[in-house]
Amino acid sequence: MVRDAIGQKKLTALADRGYYKSDEILRCEQEGIKTLVPKPLTSNSKADGRFDKLDFVYIESDDKYRCPAGERANWRVTTIEAGLKIHKY
Repeated sequence: MVRDAIGQKKLTALADRGYYKSDEILRCEQEGIKTLVPKPLTSNSKADGRFDKLDFVYIESDDKYRCPAGERANWRVTTIEAGLKIHKY
């Protein structure tokens, strides 16, 4: 195990944007390894003159997103896609 090889009990893993899998991040978390993962930039919306994911702010206390116009997007449904839980707003 890596902990034994480097003689450290606490580990932090840094993932490169777009070069990781969510199951790997979950496994690190389950093993007590702190993970630092940048948000993926998968949308061309900005380039097309539309709002991008980064323009929407998640409000944890309300479980809603705030759009750039100040409106709120409410949670609608949760689905499972490729084994991952997806919340749709």
